[in-house]
Formats: sequence, structure tokens, C-alpha cells
Amino acid sequence: MNHPITQDVGIFDILVTRQEDFKVVESIRVKAEFVSDNAPKNEKELLDRIREGVADWAKNTDEGKRVSRYAKGDMNFADIVDDADQIGSFMVGCSYFSLESINCSEDLDYDTKLFQEQE
Repeated sequence: MNHPITQDVGIFDILVTRQEDFKVVESIRVKAEFVSDNAPKNEKELLDRIREGVADWAKNTDEGKRVSRYAKGDMNFADIVDDADQIGSFMVGCSYFSLESINCSEDLDYDTKLFQEQE
């Protein structure tokens, strides 16, 4: 599930989540910046660029080949979180790419009450 945080032309800041039993257990923040004349127009195009970049990185670098073997050729965001800086250079038009793993609280969620007025 993707949750756009901000999206300006050429700038993406998105949370990609993993769920277990309908509860978000982990998120990865995807940040990417592109040169304005060669930027993806939406999240689908961004995902296409990421996939192409990951594929090129996995085929053409020792680290990419190692991660691909570890992931048994089925890489996801969690597998590449430590290698985002390398992968960005394989993404067409990308000037900045980062992934940040964010663990989700078991006790707190979006609807946790923070304040309730007393009557």
C-alpha cells in the first residue's frame, strides 16, 4: 500500500507499507528526485523507473548480484534498503534516491488518542 506524503514535479516522498493480519508492521520511506524534464509523471511511472534501475543494478554490479542471489531473484524494497544510493544512479533522470526503513509500533497507530477534552 502506498501513501503519498508529498509530490511536486520531479520529487516523490512515499511510504510503502507491509501488512500482517491487516495491520501495518513496517514501512519504507521512498524519496526520489528527478531532473524536471525527465521526471516520472506519477507513482506508476516512478515504480517503473525503480524496477528498471534495480534490474540494471542487479545485473551490472557485484553488490546487486549478491543481493539478487540473497533474494533468490525476487527483490523487494526491504532487500534494497541499504543500497538505494547505488540504485539511484541506475534510474533514468534520477538525481537523488533513498529508502528508509521505518518500524511500526505495536502499541501505537494512526488512531491512538492523544488528547480528549474533559466534559
